[in-house]
Amino acid sequence: MLLAAASVTAWSEDFTVYSNGVLTADCGLDYWWNIVNNAQATSPTDENVKVWSMTHEQYVDGNFCGGISTSSKAYTGPLHSSEFTFQYYATTPCKITVRLAAGVEENQVIEVTEADVNKWIAASYQVAEAYPQVAAAWNDGNNGGVLAGFVIENFTAETILYVNDIVYKNIDTNWTAPDAPEIPLAPVIEQPQDEVLSVFSQYGVAAFNIGGWGQSTTWEKLEDANGAPVGYMTNFNYLGWELANHIDASKCKYMHVDFYPMTETNFGFTPISPGKEKAYIATDVVAGQWNSYDVELSHWDNVDLTDIFQIKFDQGNTNAKGYLANVYFWGTADIEPDPEDLAIGNTYKGTLEDLSVEQTMNDETKTYPYSVEYAVKYNDDKTLTIKTNLKWTAGEPIGIIAGAANVAGVSYDFTLDNGLRTVTTTATFELGEKLEITIVCPYALGLLSEKFNYTVGSGEIVNDDDPEDPEEGTGAVYADEINNSYSQTLEGETKEYSYKLTYDITWNTDRTLTINAMFDWADDAMPVGMIPGSVFVNNILCDFTETSSRAATTRTATTVEKYSEGQTIPVNIYIPVAAGVIQVPFNYTVGSEHQISAIAGIETTTDAPAIYYNLQGIRVDNPGNGLYIKVQNGKTTKVLLN
Repeated sequence: MLLAAASVTAWSEDFTVYSNGVLTADCGLDYWWNIVNNAQATSPTDENVKVWSMTHEQYVDGNFCGGISTSSKAYTGPLHSSEFTFQYYATTPCKITVRLAAGVEENQVIEVTEADVNKWIAASYQVAEAYPQVAAAWNDGNNGGVLAGFVIENFTAETILYVNDIVYKNIDTNWTAPDAPEIPLAPVIEQPQDEVLSVFSQYGVAAFNIGGWGQSTTWEKLEDANGAPVGYMTNFNYLGWELANHIDASKCKYMHVDFYPMTETNFGFTPISPGKEKAYIATDVVAGQWNSYDVELSHWDNVDLTDIFQIKFDQGNTNAKGYLANVYFWGTADIEPDPEDLAIGNTYKGTLEDLSVEQTMNDETKTYPYSVEYAVKYNDDKTLTIKTNLKWTAGEPIGIIAGAANVAGVSYDFTLDNGLRTVTTTATFELGEKLEITIVCPYALGLLSEKFNYTVGSGEIVNDDDPEDPEEGTGAVYADEINNSYSQTLEGETKEYSYKLTYDITWNTDRTLTINAMFDWADDAMPVGMIPGSVFVNNILCDFTETSSRAATTRTATTVEKYSEGQTIPVNIYIPVAAGVIQVPFNYTVGSEHQISAIAGIETTTDAPAIYYNLQGIRVDNPGNGLYIKVQNGKTTKVLLN
């Protein structure tokens, strides 16, 4: 039988994951590697039966693989002592690795011979015997996992793997989730948010998967009483994170990790770039309390800090338990210029970004974001000329005045010309001397103060030593859509809500990005408790504005930050709902253009009354030819008018 998500508390002895084209609720069909999935393929032996087909998208060396996963511990818990069964049909000889996972992954292998091809074959495994670590994790209440994964190797261009009737038999109908552990409060981060590149902390959580490195460690993301994310680990030997988007931490100086061991254990961690890692083993690891570590990134001198794609936590004593919190990079790296490049006449340029000040007047507090471009020239007389340009992206604080620069402990007045401030020192400096330069700008009720490091004579010879005028954006628009679903459990009842996210990104002439995201909910149904959400661009939060109809919600975000053409940045759309969050991550290349691909699915117009919106979510009363969003009879669709 097919178990609906709403009936997880009323188990039968068998649980059907997939059969005849139907995938049970709260489960997802996953793309892992090089695979073309079709959950509605026609059976090779019966045209009236639908099956899951897996083929290779390019037919190159390696493997292709995919799976079915769930985030529901209410599903996986009762499966710990069951029999895992399925039917498979391969068109050529190949090797099939059958995978289950729950933080840790385990495999069984099927060798398909010539005698086995082009016929349905039944397979079954006792979960507790064939996948003992997964079974233990599910029984301990691990948060979901892979219910059926298939890795296909030794294939040809003609290889197709069909799978049907994935059923867990004789499940533990009396299983109940163990009591959740008491979560220690994560330490409060000392650094301000604009000085932190967060991976897993109260300042933000980057998208990552648990790496398939054979570890015994199970992982569950929790929240402490303050709402800060805390990760819970059991059977800790080592834990690998596969980051969805590579991280550039080259401008940072430290990596910070907080670790709370519940049992005696060793501990270590390392950021990893492709093919490069180096062990760091912590000292003085004390059980029963938070241990905080700030390690200089120079420790990992073989790692490409511009391209971190994995993070590993290791040295665990295998049966250890503990918590992770506050994984982030921070501080300013000391970047040493090549002494051969130091010379009189050189100009050193840079930009301080992601800055802001707050001003409270008349009981109203406003935030003013800004950036600072600077240029430092080493003159023939060994003095320095410093030019700084403060760029306010949402207005200036009240009462802002010219300000001053502080170089090597001596203050100098600025001259001011439309935001550009210039100072030439009277003091002289020697080639290679290291300075800390502070930019100061008073305003009503406050003082702006930003610092950067400078080595005298660094930079390059340029014709214009002013901060450069940036390139202009082109107004290029990239539009696309993502079809997905969200499962929500309230008062013991789980419902699945299908949606289509239609989005477009405009690279504005001022180099900022404007993102419009419209959620179209199937059958005019939305999750309970849906509120205006957030857009994260390159890990930086942008607030939404919102326009809504019954079936659709459009949100618009414009970044404060500016981006250059060709730059690839991660975009994450987060929508809070009752008891959960919808997260949609994707990458965007600045300046690229694209039209929504599913033109074949766009409806033609009808004579029935309808309301039209453009792709920016703005109502259009008299639409002309083009692509629009139509709201009609409680349903939202894209239409092409011509």
